[in-house]
Amino acid sequence: MTDTRPHTRLRTVGPGYTMIELIMVVTTVAIVAALAVPMLGGTANSRLAAAARVLAADIDHARVASITRADQPTVVVFIDEGKGYQLAYAHDTDEPIGHPIDHRPYKVRFGVGQAKHLVGVTVDSSAIESSTIDGEPVLRFGRFGQIQQADDTPLPITLSVDNRSVTLTVDPTSGEVAVGTVQVH
Repeated sequence: MTDTRPHTRLRTVGPGYTMIELIMVVTTVAIVAALAVPMLGGTANSRLAAAARVLAADIDHARVASITRADQPTVVVFIDEGKGYQLAYAHDTDEPIGHPIDHRPYKVRFGVGQAKHLVGVTVDSSAIESSTIDGEPVLRFGRFGQIQQADDTPLPITLSVDNRSVTLTVDPTSGEVAVGTVQVH
């Protein structure tokens, strides 16, 4: 009896990758790229977002310090024509207070020192010109954390770099800071 079935040879596949392995590699590369792109050299958006977070935290620090020490309120003084700010006591706005962590003067100049990565960022604090001392805008807080200004409108403080900006809004009643999104102009 003869075998009438067609002869089929088993095909052996050489070395290679399965479809699953290729999909895993492509997915991994896509995830790494998505994480790495924002970290590549300080982009204007990342510098602006970082500056907004730093300023918001420092404003909040001044607000809380003013609540806890109502007899010696802390103010935010915008200095160097929008290139920075410092935290000081209300009775001596020329002298920055000591930073609570390293005890150095609580002064931030964008692009200098610990804020050197924030190069090019400027602050538009013209909305608080009504409470200036020696020509420098000063943000003051009351004993309950409210901002001290003539009216009860939210106080905008705008940070800019290149053709981008972000606005921080200080609530007049609570003194809390809301950070907006980066806008391209």
